[in-house]
Amino acid sequence: MFKAAFVASALVTTASALSDLPERARGGKAWEEYLTHSPHLLKSSEPLIFNSKVDHFSNSTDTFAQRYYVNSQYWDGKGPVFLSIGGEGTLNGPPGGYIAVLGQEYNALLVSLEHRFYGESIPNGNSFTPNLKYLTVAQALADLATFTEYYQKEGNTGDSKWFVFGGSYPGALASWYRHSYPEHSVGSLSSSGVVNCIVEFP
Repeated sequence: MFKAAFVASALVTTASALSDLPERARGGKAWEEYLTHSPHLLKSSEPLIFNSKVDHFSNSTDTFAQRYYVNSQYWDGKGPVFLSIGGEGTLNGPPGGYIAVLGQEYNALLVSLEHRFYGESIPNGNSFTPNLKYLTVAQALADLATFTEYYQKEGNTGDSKWFVFGGSYPGALASWYRHSYPEHSVGSLSSSGVVNCIVEFP
């Protein structure tokens, strides 16, 4: 009995240290324990849609539905916007975990954007090889920039400062975004960001 309780407690402690558990770690007893012991896990919300350009670097006007989530439970209308960058998987809700803890401390608006070609945000509605030419870092960074511009107006965030979060590949995106579009945010947190990008995988 003690051993089972200790294991469950360890799993909860480990999970609580994460910004949000990935899809593969959800469900089951450990996930249920995590939910009961995680006061800063944000309530689920319905996804919203941003009509993002399929190709930001051409004259094409084609768009695709890019999903995003917002949680305003801590926002006082004056605090910063914390933008969490989605990675290689389905986005399930607004930022949770340590981002939510910081959100509460700084009265922040919490926003997450699903990465193109993952989850349900699929340009041209398919992932066939010819269409994957739109799956690039440059396009993903442009998605973030145009989304920020869109939500500053749509979300009526006014002069609120934007801060960007990401872990692993999204962590690298967080750094690259600050470098490529410095006027769109005041800082970023690159958690375990990629530093040795291997381009060719033969």
